[in-house]
Amino acid sequence: WQGSVLGGMKTEKKACSCCGVTYGDIAAAVEAGASTYEEVSAVTRCGNGCGRCQEFIRHFVAELVRERNEKE
Repeated sequence: WQGSVLGGMKTEKKACSCCGVTYGDIAAAVEAGASTYEEVSAVTRCGNGCGRCQEFIRHFVAELVRERNEKE
């Protein structure tokens, strides 16, 4: 993920505190084939607590998917 949206980001940092989901967990879900927030949430459970992280994670997932598609 060097040079990507994750470049320099601490992948162990929590993106969803309620469910304990990290940026690395989200990136791994996208790398494994998830293409939407809903698919990532189904795998990681992100956004299933208070919901405050949902909007940011939607944008984060979209950027990761865009990067993945550009590499293919």
